[in-house]
Amino acid sequence: MIKADAQRCSGYFSVSTLPELDGGNKIYAKYPFLKKPFEKLRQLPPSPRILDIGCGRGQNLRRCKMIRSDAELVGVDIRNDLYFIKDPECSFLTVNLEEGHIPLPDNSFDLITCEHVVEHLFNFNGVFLEVYRLLRPGGVAYIEAPDMRTTWLPQAPFAKCGGMNFYDDPTHIRPFTQGTFRMLAARSGFKEVHTFQVRNWAWFLAGPYLLWRYIQTRDAAHLHCFVNPFLGSYVGCYLMKT
Repeated sequence: MIKADAQRCSGYFSVSTLPELDGGNKIYAKYPFLKKPFEKLRQLPPSPRILDIGCGRGQNLRRCKMIRSDAELVGVDIRNDLYFIKDPECSFLTVNLEEGHIPLPDNSFDLITCEHVVEHLFNFNGVFLEVYRLLRPGGVAYIEAPDMRTTWLPQAPFAKCGGMNFYDDPTHIRPFTQGTFRMLAARSGFKEVHTFQVRNWAWFLAGPYLLWRYIQTRDAAHLHCFVNPFLGSYVGCYLMKT
């Protein structure tokens, strides 16, 4: 499985709240520095090719297109669940990452993103290998996943759905650390690696709104987003192919 079923695991991604996510798309498009990897988009060459591995509803692809209208976009996932972006703006491939191969040519993308995918996979090493193969020399990849510290989080009080602790999502297999990301990147052939704790400052600015939405919906995903800027609950890495 590439990603958990978003609607089953958390109301934050349910159909009723998709307009909220679209509002986030507009914010990140206007202020790309608020969320990695959008800060890299303006540095890409003209007409860049961008691949999102585990693209889900297509939020990231939509944001990329809003920032770089000249980009050629490709999304892959276990099934086509795109909502925010569709043909002809984006090509889509159905791929099971556990099988270890994405049917695309070598050295074909300027930017590859893979957010909150590898924690759902047994074959997480294969993702790093495919990212290295598909990335063009001089290109950059961004991978993000829950950090080990998400296993410290308690159950959300009064929650009806969603979760804060890593293991509240039954499709999660393992969390990651900066050290494991560096090791996986090196094994895959990357020489230039930058790892860090991810703190979403857009969520920090939206803190009062997230708390209000948690009280309104009792969906713990909102509370998890509220905690992230303080805890740095995700680990991210930039991988540069030389």
